[in-house]
Amino acid sequence: MSLLSRIRKTAIRHLGLIRLPDGIGCVEVVEGEGKPQVTLCEFMAIPSYGARSAFTDFLQENNLKKVNCTVVLPMESYEVFAEEAAANISIDEMADAMRWSIKDRLDYSVADAVVDVFEMPPSPRATADMIYVAAAKKESILDLTENFNQVNRSRLQRVELHELGLRNISALLPESSDGLAMLHLRAHDALLVITRNNTLYLTRRIEVGLNRLLDSLVTLKEGQDPVDLLTECKQTKEICAQVQQALDYFGRRFQQNINRLYLAPPDRPLPELRLAISNHLAIRVKSLELESLFDFKEEVPEEKILSRILPALGAVLFMDGGEGRSSQRNVNLFDESFIPKPDLVSAANILTLQAALLVLFGVLTAVTYQQLSDKKEKLALSQQQQERLTKEVSQLEQEFRKPIKDLNLERKVVRQKALIKQKRMVLQILSGGYSFGNTKGFSGHFKELAKEPLDGIRILRVRLQNGGSVLRIDGKAESPELVPQLVSSFNDKINLSKHPFRILSLERPPPIEGVLAEGKELISFTLSTHPIEDEPEQQDNKKNNKKGSEEPKNKQDLMDLTEELIGQAIENIDRQN
Repeated sequence: MSLLSRIRKTAIRHLGLIRLPDGIGCVEVVEGEGKPQVTLCEFMAIPSYGARSAFTDFLQENNLKKVNCTVVLPMESYEVFAEEAAANISIDEMADAMRWSIKDRLDYSVADAVVDVFEMPPSPRATADMIYVAAAKKESILDLTENFNQVNRSRLQRVELHELGLRNISALLPESSDGLAMLHLRAHDALLVITRNNTLYLTRRIEVGLNRLLDSLVTLKEGQDPVDLLTECKQTKEICAQVQQALDYFGRRFQQNINRLYLAPPDRPLPELRLAISNHLAIRVKSLELESLFDFKEEVPEEKILSRILPALGAVLFMDGGEGRSSQRNVNLFDESFIPKPDLVSAANILTLQAALLVLFGVLTAVTYQQLSDKKEKLALSQQQQERLTKEVSQLEQEFRKPIKDLNLERKVVRQKALIKQKRMVLQILSGGYSFGNTKGFSGHFKELAKEPLDGIRILRVRLQNGGSVLRIDGKAESPELVPQLVSSFNDKINLSKHPFRILSLERPPPIEGVLAEGKELISFTLSTHPIEDEPEQQDNKKNNKKGSEEPKNKQDLMDLTEELIGQAIENIDRQN
């Protein structure tokens, strides 16, 4: 498999992470046609050797070689403010404009702050547009970069907020379009979010956590109902009072009512808390059951783990879009500039580079020398083989010299070939396959010419060649019109009709030639099927080529001619040698 194929085969996976004081929560969600599937859900404790090493071990144990990470920033590391939006500035450029609006509300320099914004839904009663501004210390983002970027080929892509992670979880609930509130109780604090139509409207942090509620149960007496004790608990009343204030403010500002409050899985199991809160609020309180919203690939984790990974679970929802994706802007407090750049010009790097180049040069020199030695050995072997083959060729040339021609043997071969040719010809004659030319004669031609002669035409000479296939007629005519009539009369003849005349020649002779009738001059004409040489040249050719070209007339002539040709061939061989 090629390197490019292996790279393509390695799919990039997306992990949601949350960094807590006592550990790291990690979750992976795969979205499809049905419920989102949780393929990975784990909370790992941070050992003494640090969070980066713990994350490295986690990736190796789960065979995760290439992942993109969305990290939820610890809630104590950032703040969210509701501010009046700057006029005539796009939402993408709003963060830089709002940086200076919140500088007096930060307890650290605004130059050290990372700022991002997301929309606040419009209010019917508001006179100006409002916007949420999230601010965090740059060192908090750098700490996440150090722990989760470039670990076993991991890549940090986004730094998200708790509030927006809970907003995405709320989008999966059936009451999302009507509006709902969600309360997430943690160990030392709680977070309340109010959402509608997949949009975050209001968020409030409550400084009372689960630990203070559990401390109130220490005074629980035997036979006392835990629900009654939690209902009368001061901490429960404080939490419910702040929840009611947020609901009242939401109703006044946005002119809407919330009738459902979901309790997210708490940091520690406390089933009686739902009824205790219901006793103080006039809305229905329900427990958030994540197994009804997600399809867990493995066993559903206990509530303690679900409580800790809940914001990370929501942060990786709708990464590729989908019906539940909010139209509200996502916050990302991470920037590529936070990744430390290597100092390429430092003295240590220069020395390291020089050492690497020296090692590379040494390796290349050794390889080149080895290749040169191998080529020299191959060249020496090739020269030895060439010398050996040259000697073998010389020996073979001496052993097998050029043979001398045997003249007597050559004469015998010629005689045998002539005899074979003669016997083949005799066999062809005896089997009737040899043609002796025209055996019927040419009397039919002359009979047809003499029969019913045309007046005004005198035929002086008739010449036949190639067994009658070539015909030439010479004569005289009283007028040129008579010649075509003569040719037309041949169509009624059996022998003459077989000859298509292609050459017609007419010539008016001098007056001394005479006349056929008084006062009429004779015209010489020639009709020929093929060109025929004049008679004197033809006679010379016949005399010169009589022996070589005359066709045998019968079997005896053929036998005599064959013996004569054989004798001439033998004499020619003897003369050449």
